Amino acid sequence: MRNAGVEPHLAEPADTSALRGPKRRAKTDTADAQLLGELLAAGRVPQCYIPPSPVLEWRALLRLYHDLRVAHTGWAQRIHATCFHQGTTALGEAGVIRGQARDRLEHIVAEQLSPVGRLQVDTALAIMDTLAEHLDRLRRRLLATARHVNGARALMDDIYGVGPMTSLALVPRNSYCVQAPLTNSPVATCMMLPDTSQARRAVSSTWPTLVAAAGDRGT
Repeated sequence: MRNAGVEPHLAEPADTSALRGPKRRAKTDTADAQLLGELLAAGRVPQCYIPPSPVLEWRALLRLYHDLRVAHTGWAQRIHATCFHQGTTALGEAGVIRGQARDRLEHIVAEQLSPVGRLQVDTALAIMDTLAEHLDRLRRRLLATARHVNGARALMDDIYGVGPMTSLALVPRNSYCVQAPLTNSPVATCMMLPDTSQARRAVSSTWPTLVAAAGDRGT
């Protein structure tokens, strides 16, 4: 929308509903649109946090990686299902992609599956190989991105067990990073809170210092 010259506004649902007042008629899309238009014209729309363009790009990359990973797992499950239905030797814990599991699977496919079963498994393996190539490239790009984002690096430094991938996933979803008193850490506590007036009041009453979103710094 910004590229088209339109300034977007994201309304917070609960606060917007409260401004409607007691409901006297059925809630419809037309009524919602009318209320939002009136609030926007009056400058009273309860605003939600809209991430900047870099954060939106990270989200898109993470969603793509997740979708490809889900698809990869789905094809592996299809292979297991085909072998199970045709009564082959169990594939074992190694599955179909780890270590020497692929060689073992190919032997099972050649010796124990019907022609259609072999076609199903061979097709699934070919698709999994293609997905694995894309996943590997995406993973390298995500890791490189995380290492150049201040917020992601701060999360990795401050929270035990958070690595590059997890930190990049957490940064866009943290509306605020709260810096505790008497600490020099840029991210003393990351609050998993939505950007609403209630959340802002809750955070500000707990900590005296409220800093910008972690993803907005050092991008």
